[in-house]
Amino acid sequence: MTTTLESKTIAERFDHLLALIQSERFLKKQGLGNEVPFFIVPFPVEESVQWNDLGKKLIKQLGQNGVSILKVNLFDLCIELLKERGIWDKT
Repeated sequence: MTTTLESKTIAERFDHLLALIQSERFLKKQGLGNEVPFFIVPFPVEESVQWNDLGKKLIKQLGQNGVSILKVNLFDLCIELLKERGIWDKT
């Protein structure tokens, strides 16, 4: 029987994500067509506070293992772009 990632606990999904990003295959961009590796982590909105804390933990652990991370909050980025273009305040 196959277990989907969605059916796992937050801790199990975090461990999976940590292992994946630290893997030699991911770090060497194997199978990615030599593109810059990036990873989007979807999660239910109910878990947002927990994932915010886990994101900090993930970045810290990866940094301690020599993996550089750039965290981009797409929501905040979109708002910033809309404000720069003068679109944010329009209704």
